[in-house]
Amino acid sequence: MNLQSMMSLLREFFPYIDKEAQIAVSIGPPPQDHLDICNNTCPDCLWYDWGIDFNNRKESGEFDEIINKRNK
Repeated sequence: MNLQSMMSLLREFFPYIDKEAQIAVSIGPPPQDHLDICNNTCPDCLWYDWGIDFNNRKESGEFDEIINKRNK
């Protein structure tokens, strides 16, 4: 796969990945008593943490090339 094809694919799927991250964050952080039991390893906790990490990466500009090209 060449770079142009890869970027095209990323632009196509980025809105869906972004939406998934927003949904993950919307579930909110787990309560402390839950974290004591799962040690931040259950699927919901991992999903929430991934959403937070994705949003931080997006805000830091890591995906600007994909976002800016998508909006043109």
